[in-house]
Amino acid sequence: MARNRGSTSRRTTPTKWRLSTRWRIVSSTGTAYVVGPYVKQGAIVSTRYSQVNALRTIEDRLGTEHINLNTAFQRPMADVFDLKASGKWTFAAEGSTVLATTTVAQAIGGRGVRYAAGPMITPQHDAAYWDAVTAGEGLH
Repeated sequence: MARNRGSTSRRTTPTKWRLSTRWRIVSSTGTAYVVGPYVKQGAIVSTRYSQVNALRTIEDRLGTEHINLNTAFQRPMADVFDLKASGKWTFAAEGSTVLATTTVAQAIGGRGVRYAAGPMITPQHDAAYWDAVTAGEGLH
């Protein structure tokens, strides 16, 4: 990068990565919850995985060929699973208590929602607020 002598040049962050004054969504990271009879129960796995790692793991488990070089060269999610587990497992889904204040709970079809233990949490803002503050973020 050429710079004129005597001028002050400042390196700027590309627009798409510039931080918002409110908040921003980081689409490159997220939390995944993996459940099943052969998943290490109660474990927190800190290994970084992508959707390609998950696809590679599914391919390996089903015994299929890799769909392309992307999955062929990714490592499977081996530290998430306990293949020596008995396979006996039960699961009861529990929703966050914040869902009790929304229409999401009504979409279940009247079968009832089991909420997690703890205080009833209520959102600080309604949907109209979030529509306004996320306008232009490409979420709509």
